[in-house]
Amino acid sequence: MGGMNSVLRNFRPKELWTGAVQESPEWIGVRATARELGIPIREMRRCEPFAFGGATITVLAPDDEYESGAQPKNDDSLVMRFEYGSTSFLMTGDMEKKIEEQLFYSGLLRHADVLKVGHHGSRTSSGADLLDAVKPEFGVISAGFENSYGHPHPLTLEALQARHVDVYRTDERGLVRIVSDGRRIHIE
Repeated sequence: MGGMNSVLRNFRPKELWTGAVQESPEWIGVRATARELGIPIREMRRCEPFAFGGATITVLAPDDEYESGAQPKNDDSLVMRFEYGSTSFLMTGDMEKKIEEQLFYSGLLRHADVLKVGHHGSRTSSGADLLDAVKPEFGVISAGFENSYGHPHPLTLEALQARHVDVYRTDERGLVRIVSDGRRIHIE
């Protein structure tokens, strides 16, 4: 959430969709920026697929029963599946294995061409069940260059490599842009 103010100012989205949020200093700042720019905030929960901009979006997490604690945590993340034509994307936010397992055992995980690898490639996300259910062709890891957390974790990279996932890392390549025409995926 630390970079969201810049995202809002630079891209000016029509809406800000969130998972579970708490009254943290970061959230208070993001909410203030969204209000200043006239960007409505919409807290999303698991739902039936809906059409949006030519794509179909399904919110997988958080579900209606999810209760966030007093402090923000990774499992508060908004997790969404995008389908556009015959291409699909799974955006995992920072969800960790607990939510991954709930989605797996609920039968909600299925193939996606592109996986936004969970929690910057941390060892607490993108477990075997998720990777085996999703079977991504491409994985994107959003991590800062020489970040102090050591992301992505070597075990996560090994798990992706063992499944022959082509991985694109922002810490190595900078901006990664993925475009779909509904049939093919192009990565820059």
